[in-house]
Amino acid sequence: MNTHAENEQEHKNQSVVAKTSQVQRGEKCTFQLADNRPRVVAQKKLQEMAHNSPQVAQLRAFQDIALQQSQSRQTSQLKTKDEQYIEYKFSE
Repeated sequence: MNTHAENEQEHKNQSVVAKTSQVQRGEKCTFQLADNRPRVVAQKKLQEMAHNSPQVAQLRAFQDIALQQSQSRQTSQLKTKDEQYIEYKFSE
């Protein structure tokens, strides 16, 4: 005979299994609560202002430049290695 505590634990285990299988299938929860507390709303506004600030735009531009230079440097290094390999093969 199952006691109340055992039944409650079994119910919790089934709930965890259902959530785990839902996540494994890639499903998203269809019901979510909106957090409209004043602190949260203020924090979201501050975060949005920070993301849209001129400093962040400038940082993104610098990061793009650095990425392009890095990619260009890697491409030129690969070309140099290819040229060296070709020269080596022809010199044999």
